[in-house]
Amino acid sequence: MILALAIAIPVEIFMIVAFSIDRTKAPQWSAAAVALGVAILVGSIVGIVMLSYDFCHKWSGLASYGES
Repeated sequence: MILALAIAIPVEIFMIVAFSIDRTKAPQWSAAAVALGVAILVGSIVGIVMLSYDFCHKWSGLASYGES
């Protein structure tokens, strides 16, 4: 559930920003919002993978191969 929230919250922020911009008056802002949203989403997924590897390292079975 925590992992789902960690991905869902940046996606919700992206959706709010992307859909609240008037695309007819400022198309460059909508492109920037999409780029920011993609960066936030990719960053959150990479961060989740890194944190789960750090915290779940001993539970993942890798510690049985001599790593501590």
